[in-house]
Amino acid sequence: MIGGSVIAVIGGVFSSTIYPRGIAGLALEENGTTASEQAARAKLKISQGSRLKPIAPLLTNLAEPAQAYIRVEAAILTDDKFEDGGKLTAEIGDDFLAYLRTVKLEQLEGPSGYQFLKQDLLDRARLRGGNVIQGVYFQTFIVE
Repeated sequence: MIGGSVIAVIGGVFSSTIYPRGIAGLALEENGTTASEQAARAKLKISQGSRLKPIAPLLTNLAEPAQAYIRVEAAILTDDKFEDGGKLTAEIGDDFLAYLRTVKLEQLEGPSGYQFLKQDLLDRARLRGGNVIQGVYFQTFIVE
């Protein structure tokens, strides 16, 4: 929608790990996770050491129309081998920002536009970080 309304808002919750350890009231298995956590990780093919690393919020104008803006709050899912002290995460955020400035509004329309954007950002993250990057997840995605 050109002319000033929110096109999409997708919400979620970030934490330092995918699933908090020892959710209140649930019995823990020997390795410190609940049976439901283990089942969810297996279904999503997420390793035990995986973590969400938040990317700093991004706000930029789109390539076309020039008056359209996009705000993205995202995180990258990394495996347990990922250690960067924040530098690589910041570089991935810069790559995301550079890419978002090349996107046209028409590319974001519809569910396929969202999925293509998510895959393009994952490809950029993997170019920078390699195969330790397992996924890209949006907390907020707003186009105005």
